[in-house]
Amino acid sequence: MSTMFPHLFTPGKIGTLTLKNRIMKAPQSSGMSNLDGSVTERLVRYYRKQAAGGAGMIIVEYAYVDDIGAKSAHCHLGISNNEHIPGLSWLADNIREQGAVPAIQIEHCGRQKFLGTQPMRAPSAIPWPKLWNQYGVQAVPKELTIEEIQDIVHAFGDAALRAKTAGFELVEIHGAHGYLLTNFFSPTTSHRTDLYGGSLENRMRIYVEIVRDVRKKVGPDFPVTIRLSGTDYEPDGFPIEETVALAKVLEKEGIDAFHISGGDHHMMIHQVSPMAIEPCHNVWAAEAVKKAVKVPVIASGSITLPQYAEEILASGKGDFVGLGRPLWADPEWPMKAQQDRPEDIRPCIRCNEGCLERTFFNYRSITCALNPVISREGELEILPAAKARKIAVVGGGPAGMEAARVCRLRGHNVTLFEEKELGGLLHEASTPEFKADIRPLMAYQICQIQKLGIPVVQKKVASEELADYDA
Repeated sequence: MSTMFPHLFTPGKIGTLTLKNRIMKAPQSSGMSNLDGSVTERLVRYYRKQAAGGAGMIIVEYAYVDDIGAKSAHCHLGISNNEHIPGLSWLADNIREQGAVPAIQIEHCGRQKFLGTQPMRAPSAIPWPKLWNQYGVQAVPKELTIEEIQDIVHAFGDAALRAKTAGFELVEIHGAHGYLLTNFFSPTTSHRTDLYGGSLENRMRIYVEIVRDVRKKVGPDFPVTIRLSGTDYEPDGFPIEETVALAKVLEKEGIDAFHISGGDHHMMIHQVSPMAIEPCHNVWAAEAVKKAVKVPVIASGSITLPQYAEEILASGKGDFVGLGRPLWADPEWPMKAQQDRPEDIRPCIRCNEGCLERTFFNYRSITCALNPVISREGELEILPAAKARKIAVVGGGPAGMEAARVCRLRGHNVTLFEEKELGGLLHEASTPEFKADIRPLMAYQICQIQKLGIPVVQKKVASEELADYDA
């Protein structure tokens, strides 16, 4: 039990499940599946490492529910047919073996099809602006017929049953972030005038039908959650009051918990907030939903540090926290927090350079500007050197401190030379308040140098002074 973060490490329940702590790995696309959506060995290594870090639950990235228009991105994980089940079972077993509860999110992309290819389906023929700018008329989705909507409803239920069959212990319906369900819910993306459009009751309809179909197929005791955006932040979109109304309806339909974030891909600044946006950006929406429902609420979005997560739980703004990018920067975030070592957590600085920009928009697998091992688990482990050497590192900025840290961990005798003070230009870079996320990174790096006992020589060093060093 942590003495610094007691609420984080209290067991919690969602439906019939008991989780060892209040931390969940939030679902994030990785780009590491096969072209047909099947599980790869690389994907298993990645999730095994995530699960070993101490989170109570790992919610596997969104998996597409049908083979028509649900697939969103390159190398997107699939759950659209029974041939996906063996690989998904392999994945669930590996997560469970590391002590975390395996869960999975199921999804239909709607108009937000990063691939920019047809078929593309949505409630109305309104394209996502980014895709329109990139692909033109090819990015205009076809308006779904009522028969096609019913096919998608059943596809969600079938996908949930596959998740249960594969050994996942919870399924999360993706009803947020500008994907298909929010395309129906938001007046921005739906101009329908039939029973799926117009009034709030009609815009809720597909959510209700999907939850009913999922619940019918997985049974009354299997945990089912749903992710909702508190608001899409669109000028003519849906406000928090409508999301709260939706949550009340879905609670009666048997949803076991609500996972609350915000935004859509047109308003990405609110969905995957950069450092210029305040941390915990969408927690206010989780708090609003929590006040209206009796089941647990998962707060999510830019909860970068354990003190933020602890405050959310202690103040009653949420019952669990979902961590996405922070577990890419440091998969051992939960373990280090539980051991009261927050200073050893490599913090996410919300630069979005290795994750958001690399994956969705550049057709590559995930990486992290601070953690080169993410998505390359088992390839870049820090191992003891064959021979210890005497090494000088000149410059105590972020690169120099990381080089010194890794060399020391490999067993080398390291001396770090820095003319001024450790941190280099991170001092100037972190001065503006809108770049405050850099400050915890600088503190982390300096702390690691100190903990490893690396000597720091505060002087400007000439090349001839380094003659006695091996490297």
